[in-house]
Amino acid sequence: MNRTLLKLTLLSVSLLLMGSMSIAPVLGVISQAFPAATPTQIQMLIALPGLVLIPFSILSGGLATRFPKRPILWTGLVVFLLGGIAPIWARGYGQMLFLRVVFGVGLGIITPFASGLIADFFEGQERAKLIGFQSAVVSFGAILTSLLAGLLGVAGWRNAFWVYLIAVPVLVLTLVGCPEPPRSGEPGEKAGPNGPVFLIAAWALLYALCYFTFFTNTALLIQGENLGTAAASGIAITLMTVGGLMVGMGFGAIHRLCGRFTPVLSLFLTALGFLVLAQSSALAGVFVGALVIGAGFGITMPFMTLRVTQVAPRPAITLSLAIMLSFVNIGSFISPPIFVGLGGVLGHPGERFTFLLTTLFLAFAAVVTLVKLLVGRSPVPGSAHR
Repeated sequence: MNRTLLKLTLLSVSLLLMGSMSIAPVLGVISQAFPAATPTQIQMLIALPGLVLIPFSILSGGLATRFPKRPILWTGLVVFLLGGIAPIWARGYGQMLFLRVVFGVGLGIITPFASGLIADFFEGQERAKLIGFQSAVVSFGAILTSLLAGLLGVAGWRNAFWVYLIAVPVLVLTLVGCPEPPRSGEPGEKAGPNGPVFLIAAWALLYALCYFTFFTNTALLIQGENLGTAAASGIAITLMTVGGLMVGMGFGAIHRLCGRFTPVLSLFLTALGFLVLAQSSALAGVFVGALVIGAGFGITMPFMTLRVTQVAPRPAITLSLAIMLSFVNIGSFISPPIFVGLGGVLGHPGERFTFLLTTLFLAFAAVVTLVKLLVGRSPVPGSAHR
């Protein structure tokens, strides 16, 4: 087995994980092509795949505990490809929406394998390093596919969907560069997720609840307070992604240096980024805050992923990762109504107050985590390495 080719193959799957966001640059043009569709309906072209992803990622992870993994992954990649490019020939908005559901099914099937296969083939610090790289590749894929879709969309919005042809080389790589992982596990070992997996998933949901306020409030802050244009909002989101990419590449070294205190660093960094956003009166401050938030996220996601691979029963690693990622998606989905509701109840609606609340929640979580680690009790299960 060529381990270099295996690593490249496994990382290539992560290029696709932010695929639902790829067509964001052409949503405005799509809305003009379908004038009867409301803005909310147009936004569903991005939001709906993320919702469909949740049950199908869990289904995919469950199938992986019973059946060979490669055919499941190949099926997901084919469905991803067909659902991705089919809107080029859609005749109406209803067809578009249905095809985005199909796309979400494919995305859900492949999502848990991006990290699950890394855990199947690699151990210890090599696993940690690759999971960090995987997080960085997710960020790089988001930047790459959005840029390509925007460029393709210049010649017409339908052309933007050709970006999903990126799944073709990934499919070829998985056919030639990824063997079927061994069916591992101790005799009698539980084949389903255990309690620590669900504790990590709950921790991930709470983090996503806070983290997602960046996406729902940053553009409103920039344009509402005349700090910049829609283009500036796009730059801020890109910078956040770049921050995650850069830190993700070094996650293995960060984890080796910080050990069990890694989540403290990630929480403090994310809280600091939101504090900078809340206090920024100029666009430069928003950009700095975005970079710092991205850096915090670039540590948090690999850390949570690594922890799940360490505490889950080996036969259930892929399913456990699917559950954790589903909790992340749920946290992102419920974030807007929760923070809007809190702002209304506390009498301080608005983006800056939301960012301050997020800062307080994350800083509190960081302090609690630090105290529990210092007294010898980890709030995030999975301190053992394997």
